[in-house]
Amino acid sequence: MRAKSTNGIALQAICPGGYALDVNGRFHFNRSGKVTIPAGSSSRTISGHADDIRPESLVLATIQGNVPGLYVRAVSASPGDSFTIRLNRAAPQDVK
Repeated sequence: MRAKSTNGIALQAICPGGYALDVNGRFHFNRSGKVTIPAGSSSRTISGHADDIRPESLVLATIQGNVPGLYVRAVSASPGDSFTIRLNRAAPQDVK
């Protein structure tokens, strides 16, 4: 299936009381990726995403792996170019 739009919405799924989207199989987001927060750091700013970050953007960050007591505290988006991932403390090792 393909959807094309000139007004900003290519596909909308609405289902009150049920699942608007149910994916059985693999999926792909073309604006996702992995970054590393180096050992000793508690945040990392990712830039170079001109026009991708907007005031209504949702940036989702999760730690890959198990580092006891370490978690993503917040993600701060700067409209237009960058976002910052903040951990609850300095990473004891490199964290993806």
